[in-house]
Amino acid sequence: MGTIADDDDQKKLNETQKMDVEESAEAAAALKKELRRKKRKKMAILFVIFTIFQIGMLLVTVLVVMKNRTPQFKLKSATFEAFNVNPAATNPSFNLTMIPNIRIKNTNFGTYKYGETTVTFFYRGSVIGSAVVYKSKVGMRSTKKIRGTAIELSSTGINGNLVAELGNDLSSGMLPVTSQARLNGKVEMMFIIKRKKSANMNCSMKINISTRELQEISCN
Repeated sequence: MGTIADDDDQKKLNETQKMDVEESAEAAAALKKELRRKKRKKMAILFVIFTIFQIGMLLVTVLVVMKNRTPQFKLKSATFEAFNVNPAATNPSFNLTMIPNIRIKNTNFGTYKYGETTVTFFYRGSVIGSAVVYKSKVGMRSTKKIRGTAIELSSTGINGNLVAELGNDLSSGMLPVTSQARLNGKVEMMFIIKRKKSANMNCSMKINISTRELQEISCN
């Protein structure tokens, strides 16, 4: 009897251990499955975050590249050939031959094509001369340097009420001059997108009579 009881107990113990092993295996499998699920979920979240980040970077890049910036149109310097100045109080006058150096700076990510325009020079509101800027283009994010042809700046057309002021300016050795122009063109991006863009020149400067130099150039 004792032997039969011992055998039954052993069988029960074995069955219990087997059940424990099976339960442990099932628990381990379930845990492994849960860990895989969490890993997939984490990877999915990371993928979504990465995708959103990439889209954001792409949008920022597009906005920066596609932003339409106004080109800069300025008079940078000039040299003089003929230089005739008469500061006499009774009949002050000047007749100068100037070669202007103009800069067109394009900061866009596309070519800027512009049409012909005229730069007009003034002495206190009176026209004293002009220079032609011919039709051309400026490459992407580059600067075009234009050395103009010789132009004449003359006091011939100055208003009569400016005669006394002109005499004072010439006697002081500094002749104030301004220049104005408007450049009309288009910025072309990727050979598809074309946007109209105009640039204005509005510069002030002084001609040093004694050194025959263009000084104090300031452009807005």
